[in-house]
Amino acid sequence: MTPLLSVLLGLSLPAAALCLLTPLLHRPPFAAILARLFLLPSSSFFLLNGSGDAAPIHRSLTRLVQLDYAFPGLFPALGFAILAAWLTGAAVGAAGPTFLQRGFKGRDLLKPNRARDHFIPETMGLPAACISILLLYLFIPFRYVSPSTFSSGLGGAADSTRAFLYTGSSAWEGGGLPRPSALLSPRQLAENLGVGIKSVASLAASHPAAQHSADGGWSGNLAGRADLPHHELAAFLSACLSLSSATMLGFLDDVFDIRWRYKLPIPLVSSVPLLVVYYTGGGGTHVVVPGFLKAIIGGGLIDLGPLYYLYISLLSTFCTNSINILAGINGVEVGQSLVIALSLVCNDLLYLDERAGEGGSRSSVELVGRHLFSLSLLIPFVGTCIGLLYWNRYPSRVFIGDTFCYFAGQMLAVAGVLGHFSKTLLLFFIPQIFNFLLSCPQLFGLVYCPRHRVPHVDAETMNVHPSLAIFAAKASKPSAKPRSTGFKASLTSTILRLFELLNFVVLIRAPVSSAAEKNGSGNGHDASRHHDSPDTRVIASTNLTVLNAILVLRGVRPRLDLVRADELRVLARELGLVVEGKRRSGASEAVETEPLSADEEAALRSKLHTLSYTGAHFAPPSLINNNNSSKSKADWGRRAKERTSMTELGLWWHVMGVQALGSALAFSVRYWLAPVVFPQF
Repeated sequence: MTPLLSVLLGLSLPAAALCLLTPLLHRPPFAAILARLFLLPSSSFFLLNGSGDAAPIHRSLTRLVQLDYAFPGLFPALGFAILAAWLTGAAVGAAGPTFLQRGFKGRDLLKPNRARDHFIPETMGLPAACISILLLYLFIPFRYVSPSTFSSGLGGAADSTRAFLYTGSSAWEGGGLPRPSALLSPRQLAENLGVGIKSVASLAASHPAAQHSADGGWSGNLAGRADLPHHELAAFLSACLSLSSATMLGFLDDVFDIRWRYKLPIPLVSSVPLLVVYYTGGGGTHVVVPGFLKAIIGGGLIDLGPLYYLYISLLSTFCTNSINILAGINGVEVGQSLVIALSLVCNDLLYLDERAGEGGSRSSVELVGRHLFSLSLLIPFVGTCIGLLYWNRYPSRVFIGDTFCYFAGQMLAVAGVLGHFSKTLLLFFIPQIFNFLLSCPQLFGLVYCPRHRVPHVDAETMNVHPSLAIFAAKASKPSAKPRSTGFKASLTSTILRLFELLNFVVLIRAPVSSAAEKNGSGNGHDASRHHDSPDTRVIASTNLTVLNAILVLRGVRPRLDLVRADELRVLARELGLVVEGKRRSGASEAVETEPLSADEEAALRSKLHTLSYTGAHFAPPSLINNNNSSKSKADWGRRAKERTSMTELGLWWHVMGVQALGSALAFSVRYWLAPVVFPQF
């Protein structure tokens, strides 16, 4: 362990212990033990200093208990977050060798200089998810055990300590804590506990001594204790159930590589507990309409009814898969989950107000309860992300697999749905929504989608470049379908041109060399799909992902010589390059399928490397068609060569910056634009 980690451990673990012990300060007999540990009953020496003021430690403990009454479960959540960070880091580090031995291993595609036998353990999101779920189980008694479950008739030190903490000391007037009734009105206390006003008035009747039967036994009641928040506890348990099912799905996907059409409905099934708890909790199904539609609709709200529950199910599915889609470089899945979780934590903290329900308060008791529930899930999850990011950051020593992606997406969805801010949650997924919309042409078959869309890396400089989707590579696949014409092809061409205009993609063009290619009848090409002018055709495009779009926006150009070996011959044929080497006998189809020799591949990559810096194939069609523009082509190539370079770590920081900007945009929309578009009804 490094000295820095040792210092962090020495500082964080005592803080975690203090957070975990805070709820016990007002619960005898623990209050008596802690009070004697901190010498609280010593009023003559410890409570008063030379100036007659209360001792700092007493004021601090008093404030902690006050905050714990106002925001129950907040301090234990902070303590469990610290434990989650350390336990996740320890569990992932300890489980790595075991996962390697069991065959859960893979190579890093962006580290070509590593030895071929250098493997990295995969599916390491499983121990992280298990640690997080187990800590949520341990969190339950810290949040949902009422103070009345401890006996107050202990006498002696317990009674004196309780009197000291709650009613003050004779040596310091007003130095103690107010009673719970002084902090919350009966109605506020009832809303926090999830019970009726009459139940609050009868809390004394729920004292354990009153539950004894005549023979000294205990009488059970299926309705439960009147002083416990039963519905909130049920919601918390349903959240744990949904998280467990998402973790199981992710692990099965890592093991069996389930096809997307089969695994897509499974998150819908795992969201059933959320829907039931949301319904039983009286969750609203109304949406606010813009102000200019009030006169048309006849009100400011629309009740979606069952459609709103369908939205919740689809939201759970989207969150589960969106983290998994935006992937490809070290630490990007964990990093985006961490940024979104921290953003949601900040959003929850905006609603915490000790004066909730009183005049002038910015929040209500109901809002405080909802966002405290969300914080009890998100704060420990932040610790889990920090512990896992320690191993998954660049250069990654573990791969998290689909297990953590599914777990993280479900965690964020559960916090938003059960916290009753599912519409606000969607705003913090703006980068993921953009990535999905950008990827739609490839996901729905309009543009060829290779198996791996991660950026390419130059082994010499370790700079990353946008990866390419070569259209002819799809036609060379044995199971490829004939290319479509008509509206679908025109739509594809229009979308690609629009993305190029917005500088999201780079299109690779080549001049049309024959009349057969011009009318789309040669070599399987489709004029309406690939031709963007009479004399040029688009042969490839950068892959439609946020990672590649960031590289293009930053001026990083694709490298033709970095394509995969199985697509090298296809790209050379599209560019009209001749493969040097010994001519093979047999049909041309057989030659196309035979692998290139090492010399042929090296020579071909050298030619493509030169073409990558001429810039002509990245230029607009007018420049390619102009045979007298050699100087213009040279200038274009020089500018292309002088473009910005970026490493994998630099790309990770750019993605985190985009995610942070998305969160800032979400806050702006939610708290600035929304009140303007959706005025109060």
